[in-house]
Amino acid sequence: MAAVRWLRSTYPGAAGPSAASSVFLLGDSSGGGVAISAALACKRDGVQLDGCCAICPATDYTFSSESYATRMWDAGTMTGDPVFTESEAFDRFGLAPGPEQVRIDREQRQEYTANYLGDVPMDDPLTSPAHASVDDFVGVCPLLFLSADEDVSLDDAVRCAKIAQQAGCSVDLVVWPRVWCAPTTSSHSGSSISCRGW
Repeated sequence: MAAVRWLRSTYPGAAGPSAASSVFLLGDSSGGGVAISAALACKRDGVQLDGCCAICPATDYTFSSESYATRMWDAGTMTGDPVFTESEAFDRFGLAPGPEQVRIDREQRQEYTANYLGDVPMDDPLTSPAHASVDDFVGVCPLLFLSADEDVSLDDAVRCAKIAQQAGCSVDLVVWPRVWCAPTTSSHSGSSISCRGW
């Protein structure tokens, strides 16, 4: 919020500090969830935000979405999201795994998140926007969700987009087929063809 307010008032332009004419937020993975949370906070606090793009956003820190189970990497079928899985998947795709890259299941994610959030509930709408109400999204800036069909957080993006759409927000959801988390930052993502219709 402080950064958005600063941009609104003191953007460092070529002619010196001035108010930014437009402010957009962009976030990837957990940063995508943070961007959506910031959009909700801007709406709540009356701070103008012109748009928000969330790439493969993690928007539910309860990790209750079905895709956290159905999109886990399956070495037998070579399907799913290898980003949070065994190092063999990283070897297969040449992603140079480190010793810390092992399968991270739902329970482990919840444990890590609990350590990060402390006393903040995992389903707090400003932490997990997928748990926000339709009323929370009323008046939120235009939203663009870019997700991937093999991403473990796919359902997070779809749930958030549906809530925002029900609230009357301008929403666009693009799901890349046959790719995993953060397809825009991976050279191993395969097709970049988008498919719509959710």
